[in-house]
Amino acid sequence: MINISYIAFADRDEANAFRSGVLRGTRWEEAVKAIQTDSANHSGLLQLADRQYFTRGRLYPPELWKLALTLPRGDVSFVLKTDEGFYVLVVHSLQRPGIIPDLGYVRNDVRNRLLIEHRREHYEKFLEELRQKTYVDIRLENAPGETE
Repeated sequence: MINISYIAFADRDEANAFRSGVLRGTRWEEAVKAIQTDSANHSGLLQLADRQYFTRGRLYPPELWKLALTLPRGDVSFVLKTDEGFYVLVVHSLQRPGIIPDLGYVRNDVRNRLLIEHRREHYEKFLEELRQKTYVDIRLENAPGETE
């Protein structure tokens, strides 16, 4: 599992200009924001992923996975030409199999599990209160299918 940010352009020159700006000291987020607000440059923007988690099977095109594995954490990659466009990426973290994942990756799963557990506890408590308050007497006389 890998946590990366990447940006894809239709044109190599735009990708190189973006990469050069980041290498000269512009923060990644600021450079992305500048591309998004500049309507002339925004037309060449194809894809954008900001601090997203990917597995090998979910990161497309596959060349991005190979590049991300070789790139030191925090370094900006060279411009990678693929059939889908020209990519520039930065690796934030890399998780090997068997290692506890970052909280950011599992946050929604943990939240959902806690919510389910919380609802189950309230449901059980509600049922117990109903059982204590209510007397139910079930008598199955002449149930369908029974003969006397």
